[in-house]
Amino acid sequence: MRKNSTKFALAILGLIITIDSASADAARICANRRTGELVVRENCRFNEQWISNVNDLRGKQGEIGPRGPAGALGAQGATGAQGLQGPVGPATPSVSLRDVNGQVVGPVTDFGCPGFDQRLAGWEGATVLLNLNGRFYPLCASTAGFNATSDIYYQSTDCSGDGYTSLMNRVVTWTASGLFAPSFVGAIDAERILYRVDVQQGQQSIVFRSGRDTYSGFCRSNADYPYLAFRIIQEANLSALYPAPLALQ
Repeated sequence: MRKNSTKFALAILGLIITIDSASADAARICANRRTGELVVRENCRFNEQWISNVNDLRGKQGEIGPRGPAGALGAQGATGAQGLQGPVGPATPSVSLRDVNGQVVGPVTDFGCPGFDQRLAGWEGATVLLNLNGRFYPLCASTAGFNATSDIYYQSTDCSGDGYTSLMNRVVTWTASGLFAPSFVGAIDAERILYRVDVQQGQQSIVFRSGRDTYSGFCRSNADYPYLAFRIIQEANLSALYPAPLALQ
């Protein structure tokens, strides 16, 4: 009897090992009624007695063990391929100067008029870039219109004939290929006229007898005054081309 019990225990042990390796969790342990041999089947046969399910022989799951030490830092991976170029972003909105009719004079390049006549210090305005027949002219403008930036001198006593400038208060124009010629805005009474300088003819020795200043634009006679100056060429009547009031947009 003791020998049979030992044999049964060994059989059970061997059965459990067999079941674990086979992972037959849902199987049943069946004993042959005549020989006592144990077998694992899905269902016991008519000459076999059901002993237990395989899962019933497993112990309870143990507690989770302590966390192990962190592993060593791995090597840095290879640099990934460059991504596709993103779409072009929206253009930065620009501010332009427009006349009373909504006609665009040009883009505003500076809020203020640096580099113009120093007598205008503190004068509030904006620098606008005028494109006139492919030539670019920086102009000083405000709501009231364009600001005159240089006096005009004449050899006559009544401001008739060619006008001249000394270029003391000059603002240059330029083209895509480089500097073109100095230019300025002069005052003829209430109108503002854009002039460029005849640099090809060069500087001349002139006797001034009359002139127009930048403020009133009125003709004023003057005693004979010898001076070196450049002849000026009218480019446009800005007051007529872009009537005031002017506005930013």
